Amino acid sequence: MESTNSLVVNLLFLLAGASVVGLCSYFLRSKTDSGIAREQVARRLALVEEVALHIGSVHYIFQKYWALISESFRFKDNWPVARKNELDGVTEELVVAFNDLSLADSKLLLLDEKNLCKILKIYTSKIAHFRKTYYISKTGVTEDELGEIKKEITSVRDKFFEVLSKRYMKKLE
Repeated sequence: MESTNSLVVNLLFLLAGASVVGLCSYFLRSKTDSGIAREQVARRLALVEEVALHIGSVHYIFQKYWALISESFRFKDNWPVARKNELDGVTEELVVAFNDLSLADSKLLLLDEKNLCKILKIYTSKIAHFRKTYYISKTGVTEDELGEIKKEITSVRDKFFEVLSKRYMKKLE
């Protein structure tokens, strides 16, 4: 009888120990899982921030390009050579900045943000169209026309950032 009682007691201790080990492993795993989830959210937020930086830098260069093109139409043949050279440099910057748009697009694809990719493609195509359509020797361009195109491009950029910021805030919650 004693051996049966000791066997039952040992079995109860074994079950209690297994229960404690099971509970500890459950809590440790859930803690690890939440740590991984937090890391994933942090990485997604970092990618969204990088996309915003890419778009911001491209838009800044576009603004410089637009200002110089606008100035060239205003002054026409009286435009200083130094400003023409500056425009050449900014044009090169803009071409290089298109690489940032490609990086932003690929990061959005990683985040599965197809809607943002579509808006980014529209933004990219509008800037590319502007660059190909408006240049120093172009004639018959009014400042109003340039202003409208700038508003269009800025509007697409604003729409992009509106959607991006909503996604960003959603990821913070």
